[in-house]
Amino acid sequence: MALALLLLGLGTFGLAGPTMRPASSCGSESIFLEATGMIPEPGVYEFHGKTATAGDLFLRAKGRPADLDGDPEWKERVLSPGTRARFSGTPAKPEVRLESMSAFHLMTLGMAVPLNRVSPEDLTALPGVGPRLARAIAEYRRSAGGIHEADNLLKVRGIGPGTLDRLRPYIVVP
Repeated sequence: MALALLLLGLGTFGLAGPTMRPASSCGSESIFLEATGMIPEPGVYEFHGKTATAGDLFLRAKGRPADLDGDPEWKERVLSPGTRARFSGTPAKPEVRLESMSAFHLMTLGMAVPLNRVSPEDLTALPGVGPRLARAIAEYRRSAGGIHEADNLLKVRGIGPGTLDRLRPYIVVP
């Protein structure tokens, strides 16, 4: 009886297994974006709905609305879920560089890790991937011009069918 209640509880709280969603999934769910750099309140922000722009993120992170008056070209750019916007520049000319959130943030938010967009250090967030295997994945990715499907990982020394099966729920490949 106690075991049944424990298993029921694990399933209820999502602890029975991974429930990752691709970093690119929007649907009608919330999307998560990260603001970093020269911004008053850096952090990860949730947006309800299908889209958010770099300007929306800038304002949510307490960037000054007047800083957008110069009509920076990036302010209307629609961001994909799991994007990190690194703000820099000056108030007269704000700039933004877009990249993927860290794998640690993505996994915490229940989002799959985009294998072609994260650093070798980020790959270590994946279960069973240590620094050596992360470097091997990154080297394969570089030499092959990217990872085009999850099965490509079988070409990486140290990844067999069992390891790949354990990684599948946590990764996304374009």
